[in-house]
Amino acid sequence: MKALLKRLLPKTLIGRLKKAKEQLGSGFIRLMGRSRLLAKLGYGVLSSRFSRENFVTAAGIRRHHQLNQQPQQQTHARLRRNTHRLEKGLLMQPRREVFGLAYLHQLVSDFSDQAAKNDACSEELQWASSVLTEFFLVADNNEPAIKAAKDRFTAVGYQSETVAYKPYRRDTSLHSQVEFEDFKKLAMQRRSVRWFTDERVPRPLVERAMGAATLAPSACNRQPFNVYIVDQGDKLKRAVKQPMGTSGWEHNIPMLAVFVGDFSSFEAARDRHVPYIDASLAAMNLMLALETLGLSSCPINWPDIEIREQRMAKLLKLDDWQRPIMCLAIGYAQEEGGIAFSQKKLPEQLIRYVD
Repeated sequence: MKALLKRLLPKTLIGRLKKAKEQLGSGFIRLMGRSRLLAKLGYGVLSSRFSRENFVTAAGIRRHHQLNQQPQQQTHARLRRNTHRLEKGLLMQPRREVFGLAYLHQLVSDFSDQAAKNDACSEELQWASSVLTEFFLVADNNEPAIKAAKDRFTAVGYQSETVAYKPYRRDTSLHSQVEFEDFKKLAMQRRSVRWFTDERVPRPLVERAMGAATLAPSACNRQPFNVYIVDQGDKLKRAVKQPMGTSGWEHNIPMLAVFVGDFSSFEAARDRHVPYIDASLAAMNLMLALETLGLSSCPINWPDIEIREQRMAKLLKLDDWQRPIMCLAIGYAQEEGGIAFSQKKLPEQLIRYVD
């Protein structure tokens, strides 16, 4: 219908109608910005602008609760979250003798279910086992709930490795020899590169860089995202056209990484922003790590546009509870390729001290 109207109507009339629509929309937005009620009415009833986020959040919560009813299909999110919560309890100053009762039974139950699976992540199980072992060493085992949890944990019979993945003192952690000026040089070296050589990007190098990306902080260590790599054939040609901002240089991208949020990692809508935050933190680590390995990158904005969401979801075969968060072009930089200067704001323009 839209294409037909474009053919039938004069271009001048189409331009006027478009301008009138933009002015009406702008006025409507200003009106909505006057109160929460008007904003709720506008975006909840009269506009579908946030319908994708609303749906993926609801689908994620639905999937989360579905998995909770199927222990053998349970994702790692709840196990990871509760293990981390127990870690934080172990680190408290002063530490209580009784803590974690709200989630201890659930954690031991999930650990037991995961330990019974042949495809469970061994490092994840080792971490949970180490933290639970430490907890039962220091907690009050005369507390009935703790004693019952310990008995069930012991009954699992999990064979731990010699290396314990448990909380440790700050003064025993690794200390980098990188000075501030060296780190700042790396940050300055990392620029958005849009012109790459024809050299194929080795997947092992990207996997190595991802080893540093996974060390980025994550809310309760759930890491609610995946990174989809597209680097060959027709799928690459189609993928690089989906995000806005690649027009004119998309043909030059040898590898595209798509950070995809997994909203099934959460049980409540209050956490719906966590996938965006956690994935972005990991993406920054990844970009810096790539630079140290001789690779360059360019983060690409992923605006909330329904048709582009649909195309990318179809291309990557995403589930209802997943959505793209950002894209990252990766490759070997052309030495003669141009780099935008992009003057950054000064620290004093960004910092606001609260006295």
